[in-house]
Amino acid sequence: METIVAILVSAARPAARELGVEAQDLAQDAVCRALRGGLDLQQHTHQQALAFCRRALRWVILDLRRRRGRPVPASQFANEEEGLSLLEQQADPGPSPDAIVAQADALNQLPPDCLTAYQLYSQGCTYQEVGQRMGLSTTKAWQLVHRASGLLGADGL
Repeated sequence: METIVAILVSAARPAARELGVEAQDLAQDAVCRALRGGLDLQQHTHQQALAFCRRALRWVILDLRRRRGRPVPASQFANEEEGLSLLEQQADPGPSPDAIVAQADALNQLPPDCLTAYQLYSQGCTYQEVGQRMGLSTTKAWQLVHRASGLLGADGL
């Protein structure tokens, strides 16, 4: 993964200079987007993961340009049709990089048992399954998940 990030940082440098941001931040946003988008490092080869992350980097840069009202260079598109369809789309509605950092900080503040229960629940486990995996009752699993949700704010993550 470190090799992929290094390649992404190198690829992001020109856009980072243009946009006044750090290339490392663009690369990190791209990896986060790729992981949210279905990248599974255990199932994909290194080349597949790199291609997935490069595409995510491209979208991160395009979204940032659109958010800042900057024109999207035609060189960003493989062909004119892709460019036209891309320009019709809106910026990524996902959280901003700052919001992601704030969420990560909030998660790091959770007690370990709350964090584990919350992660299992957010991955689709039921309260009963969370309890079974953690060796707890269903009620205790529910309490931990709701305690974590309360500490993370009304919306959680």
